[in-house]
Amino acid sequence: MRKDTLFDLDEGDEVPDLYALLEVPRDATDEDLRKAYRKRALRTHPDKWAHLDPTSPEAQAKTSEFQQIGFAYTVLKDPKRRKLYDATGSLSDDIIEEGKDWDAYFRQLWTGVVDATTIEQFSKTYKGSTEEQADILAAYRLHDGDLDLIFTEVMLAEVEDEPRFINVIEDAIKAKTVKRTKKYTK
Repeated sequence: MRKDTLFDLDEGDEVPDLYALLEVPRDATDEDLRKAYRKRALRTHPDKWAHLDPTSPEAQAKTSEFQQIGFAYTVLKDPKRRKLYDATGSLSDDIIEEGKDWDAYFRQLWTGVVDATTIEQFSKTYKGSTEEQADILAAYRLHDGDLDLIFTEVMLAEVEDEPRFINVIEDAIKAKTVKRTKKYTK
């Protein structure tokens, strides 16, 4: 029996919803897919979890999630693979290969190396952007204002970002874009 090690599936098991992995609707455009992939990949990139013991279950789960997100993007950005996946809900055998060199595969997903430098470069354009503000407010709504959970949800969030996050939230409360919650007020 063949085993898919990327998704830990046995032959015949149902393939996870690739759209759900990227947090996009089924009618997502190529641009939607690209943006969602970048957000999800940055949120789960192994460099963000470098403080964890790489053999810990949490680190292994984060690495697996990062790989699954990259795989989902690769399938959905390719029109033929996406059409096959949409029609059948399954993946062709040539996509999931035993013994595949996943390191080489993930290097191909980005135009260049993903390392601390490229994450820092992206961080400079993302932090303080309207995209980050939208992500902060989406996380605020999702987590009912719980700042700790907002920080886990917004990519690249760090403790020193707290004053900026609070300003974004307070401005949105004043503009009546969001309502003040009990969890936020604490």
